[in-house]
Amino acid sequence: MFHASVVMPNHVHVIIEIDSLKASGKEVKIKSLSSVVGAFKTSASKHIHLSGFSAFKWQRSFHDAIIRDQKGYRNISNYSPKNPEK
Repeated sequence: MFHASVVMPNHVHVIIEIDSLKASGKEVKIKSLSSVVGAFKTSASKHIHLSGFSAFKWQRSFHDAIIRDQKGYRNISNYSPKNPEK
């Protein structure tokens, strides 16, 4: 589940919730975060290039952080929307 996102010129900030309990009763194929991010970048790149932005490139790699509590969630969810101003 996506909780928050901010689109920047060459990267995005996204909070993704991964909770296997919410997928009970469904057949779910667990993938690594790296493969999920890679698939997102590949798919988004295709759409961005088809929209006429042929020079678009993502930043290499990605940075992740595990949110362990409400305070961490507040800190990260408050940081992301303010990032474009910086």
